[in-house]
Amino acid sequence: MKKIDKFFVKLFISCILLFLYGFLRDYKFSSHIIDTFFAQFLSLILFLNIILWGLKINKRILNENIKKYTLNISYLLLFWVFVRVFKFQYSNISVDTTRFLRYCYYIPMILIPLLFYFISLCIDKDENYVPKIVFPTAFSVILIFIVLTNNIHQLVFKFNSINDGDGQKVFFYFIIALWIVFITTYSLYIFLKKSYFKKNIRYNWLPFFVIFLCIIYNIIYSLNGSKNIFGVDFTVFMCFFCILLLETLVFVGEISSNDNYKIFFKDIKLPLTIVDNKANVKYRSDIAENFSKDIIKSIKNEKINLDENNLLYTFKILGGNVLWQKDISEINKLNDEIAESSNEIKNSLSLLEEKYRIKLHKLSLVHQSQIFTLISNSISYKISKIKKLLNDMEGKDYSVQENILKNINVIGIFVKRFTNMILINEIGEKLTSGELKLSLLESSTNLEFFDIYCVINIEDENMVYGKNALLFYEIFENIVEKHIFNIDNIFISSNCKKKFFIQIELKEESYLEINFDRVKEKYENIEFEINTETFGKLLSYSICEKGANSND
Repeated sequence: MKKIDKFFVKLFISCILLFLYGFLRDYKFSSHIIDTFFAQFLSLILFLNIILWGLKINKRILNENIKKYTLNISYLLLFWVFVRVFKFQYSNISVDTTRFLRYCYYIPMILIPLLFYFISLCIDKDENYVPKIVFPTAFSVILIFIVLTNNIHQLVFKFNSINDGDGQKVFFYFIIALWIVFITTYSLYIFLKKSYFKKNIRYNWLPFFVIFLCIIYNIIYSLNGSKNIFGVDFTVFMCFFCILLLETLVFVGEISSNDNYKIFFKDIKLPLTIVDNKANVKYRSDIAENFSKDIIKSIKNEKINLDENNLLYTFKILGGNVLWQKDISEINKLNDEIAESSNEIKNSLSLLEEKYRIKLHKLSLVHQSQIFTLISNSISYKISKIKKLLNDMEGKDYSVQENILKNINVIGIFVKRFTNMILINEIGEKLTSGELKLSLLESSTNLEFFDIYCVINIEDENMVYGKNALLFYEIFENIVEKHIFNIDNIFISSNCKKKFFIQIELKEESYLEINFDRVKEKYENIEFEINTETFGKLLSYSICEKGANSND
């Protein structure tokens, strides 16, 4: 049976059971004892159904935030039913207690729409999303406090006498009603705005139809003088509508669930099997082999050899293991070819040996070669500068040689950290500003040999565009190398992904113009500006990508 058919069958059965509940509740048996028993029994059935639904929805919903709010709805439904049972099945309680129990109805009536609002905020968000819920939560708590203390101030219901049953609805009753209508309507708007129902798009009207039925029911209930409809009281109907709304949201795919995972797993084009701790098969894709329990139990390590061309891998999960089969016949063929080539290479010339090496590593060498070329082109002029400095050392006195070696050390640290940043950027990892900061810190540590002290103000965990980080670090190095023997202090800061600021305090007032043509040519795909300002001994460099703002 299709998922859609199952849903409507369950809905039809639920409606029948709901009206059967109303019929049995209103039916008068010949014995008062039987009447009391059926009332208690039906209430127990209602309790158990809400509990079972809460347990089931807890296993089905995937998003932890939505799961938390849904469980809270189930707790409120249980509380609502408990208050209803206590209010109507115990007639010997005082008038004040009866009124207080009536006030308790408003706890779930106010909080359940609020939780639906929280659910609407979390839809299409990841589990780390934290919705802004302080104001609506605080306002709802204030309304609950006002209604629970009505016997003191009578701002929600006004009772003219002790026998005045429902009392007169006054100002805060309408405030509460308007709040419930507002938060429900706003949640409906958010649901409508986020309606991406791709799979069951023909049924995307279902959640809104449920809310429409709920509104119609409340109107009829109010016009009917707050009397039961079809023998079903207000509390049971509202519990039914809340559960039905959540189920329709799950059904149309607005709330992610694992309802259809078994069919998905069965049709997946991978040889996967899931077994429990006793080696019983729970799920198996169509193309997976049916392994015996003995084979499954024999897997002690992460993999076993089924035959020379097939491996069986296993991975431990909660409650069992995942098994998947891997065909290694192509790998074996490749190994055979390698072995054959190896025998030929032993008696061949160096050219054949090079071809064998290229064939063996052809997949990895392509990427490695690209990265090597990039690194080589990026640091070649620095290597040439180091060689030139080494040649310049010959015949110089000790102090000059010491300064040259310090300068070489600064350039060497740049080459090391710059190469590391290129590797991080090229292998696809996120290049954080923390990595840039580490590079600047290591460079600044070596600058202390020149009595240069650096202050770096960059947030560690911000993402930064890889090319921007490399660009800034290279500009920083060029500035430092140009003024290295005249720098007293350096201040570096950045508050976004595309803007950087360097301020240098010189020992003596001088300005040496720096040619950034090499950098601009190297990073021609980034449109950036380098602004230089001088204030006596202070040099300020502002590096900014064109079009960047403070929020980038």
